[in-house]
Amino acid sequence: MPRIWPAATSLWPNADRDIAINALATRSAFFQRTIFFTPEYVLFCLLMMPIPGAAGELRNAHDRSIGWATEYDIYLRFDDPIYAVLCNKMIHIEIEPVWRFTKNDDPQSIRIMLDLLNEIRITGKIGHAAEREGVSYRHAWNLIEAWSAFFEAPLVERKQGRGTSLTPFGARLVWAGQRLQARLGPQLQNLSQELETEISQFLPHTPEVIRVHASHGFAVSKLRELLSREAHLRLDLRYVSNQNSLVSLAHDGCDLAGMHLPQGELRKSSLAAIKHWLIPSTHRVIGFVTREMGLMVKRGNPLRISSIRHLLEPSVRFVNRDPESGTRLLFDQILLQHNIDSSRITGYEQVEFTHLAVAAYVASDMADVSFGVEAAARQFDLDFIRLATEDYFFVCRKDLLKLDLMKRVLAVMQGREFQAAVSNLPGYRCRDAGVIKTVKELF
Repeated sequence: MPRIWPAATSLWPNADRDIAINALATRSAFFQRTIFFTPEYVLFCLLMMPIPGAAGELRNAHDRSIGWATEYDIYLRFDDPIYAVLCNKMIHIEIEPVWRFTKNDDPQSIRIMLDLLNEIRITGKIGHAAEREGVSYRHAWNLIEAWSAFFEAPLVERKQGRGTSLTPFGARLVWAGQRLQARLGPQLQNLSQELETEISQFLPHTPEVIRVHASHGFAVSKLRELLSREAHLRLDLRYVSNQNSLVSLAHDGCDLAGMHLPQGELRKSSLAAIKHWLIPSTHRVIGFVTREMGLMVKRGNPLRISSIRHLLEPSVRFVNRDPESGTRLLFDQILLQHNIDSSRITGYEQVEFTHLAVAAYVASDMADVSFGVEAAARQFDLDFIRLATEDYFFVCRKDLLKLDLMKRVLAVMQGREFQAAVSNLPGYRCRDAGVIKTVKELF
């Protein structure tokens, strides 16, 4: 096992070869088959070659105005013990943000576990939050006190008979983290996928790959999760906009292109924007899911928003999706359908890049309403006003359907486990999942 030896000796330099390899395999199992490495360390250990600055764009992103830095921990997860990994190469990488704060007069930084504070916000119990994060109650409380001392402001407050809650400052800190995670989530997943692809190219027995370009969605993530359990099959999933996925398919940048279109009278105008990328004689369409689209508002709907026209009220603050997204295109079509001038909507130019990001904006009281998928609204405990239903499809070249690898993907789509997973997503349901149709049949 020559490729594992640099990793083992770097952890246990005085151990002999067999002992070090066994120890590294044991360490993988101890951490629930997760090993914690920097990107450079991952590539050096597995490829025996240093890659300087592999995470240069991500490390130490810094906002000097408020003195906080966001770093990224990269976790290399093995689906099997390390010996099997070196044979089957089922490697998955996860990148997660880490928040570190510094003061101008102090070189020391402090790391804030925002997930711990968020659990306190949700449950009102430090003990529950500590258990969720894998630390003792005493350690959790000591961390909170240290963080409060660093900021010179309390993060939590305890009220007799009412448990523990966040202070306004603590809540603002948590919601900033929620927005960051929602905003960067798809980008970090794309980067982790790029690292997986780079590593897999150098390893023997690399599994067969289906390349998927699709807009970020809850059902797509579920499909990826289920396919990751399949032996000798890897899904190379990159999140791109609705139209860009078809462009990628046309230029052989992917095998499956995700596409979502509204049902009803808006279908025709949405299809007009992409139909020139669809070739009936070459392409086939694979059914997937439907999802509910609408307005996300605060729980209880304090402003009594019930229709798209309420966005014209000057006091209503809106947060929009980015202009390249299919969701933004659908929203603009709904405005046009109701003869609404977008310039009269307060916040129309304020944009975020994911469904979860706009939902987080509303949940953190930085906006009153946004437009997106119901599942994102429910995840942030928001109310939802349905405006449209979308069909989500995949488009591929018909030759792809002859491959055994693609037949396995279709079988997962048609399977009970995927159907059950989708049924648990608010606003989603399977519709002809895995069923193949021609372009003319569908449109």
